[in-house]
Amino acid sequence: MPFAWYMTLLLVAGACALGDQIMRGFSRRGFAAASALALFGGILGWGLGYGLNLPEILPLRVDGQPFPLMWTFLGAVTTLGSLDYVIKRNQRKPPRPLREILNDSSSTRT
Repeated sequence: MPFAWYMTLLLVAGACALGDQIMRGFSRRGFAAASALALFGGILGWGLGYGLNLPEILPLRVDGQPFPLMWTFLGAVTTLGSLDYVIKRNQRKPPRPLREILNDSSSTRT
């Protein structure tokens, strides 16, 4: 693979990591860690697309060779999204009982 192919992979991973940081808010994990995870997910998505002989939905030519843009993007986004789900699930507060919510709303209507 040419050097430009790897640079495109890094660019896609960086764009996905930036989107993740913007949507979640900048966290302790930081942009560098999100970029590394997106890079891993991008390589995973590219490998699955290539290994399963899936068609290239958005073909991109980089130095004359095809670059699987859609599978790379989907792999990066899926990896970041699943990690965000796991992190938020562990940090989630238990829901308040309905009775408590109704009591709070009725006491503010004085």
